[in-house]
Amino acid sequence: MQDLKTDHSHGGCVRLSWWIYGENSKHKCSGRTVRAVCNFGVGDLPQVWREADEDGCLTANKFNLNVDPAAVVCQAKEVVHRTEALYWREKN
Repeated sequence: MQDLKTDHSHGGCVRLSWWIYGENSKHKCSGRTVRAVCNFGVGDLPQVWREADEDGCLTANKFNLNVDPAAVVCQAKEVVHRTEALYWREKN
């Protein structure tokens, strides 16, 4: 059982971010880079979700309706799915 008095990570990270610094960055942002942070596009989502799974993250940062509205909707559905999965895992 998790001790919330000592474990402040709650079992993982809250959000995943991609910092983009020039041509040698680890990631290529398919959305739009704003102030060195990737505003995710639909093309980024498969890799974002893989990395979120690996790192134990619930969601990702940043999404912007003005960049890619479809990515916002897809990520919202993914957050609901992950939240339900956490809930049912705790129930069993």
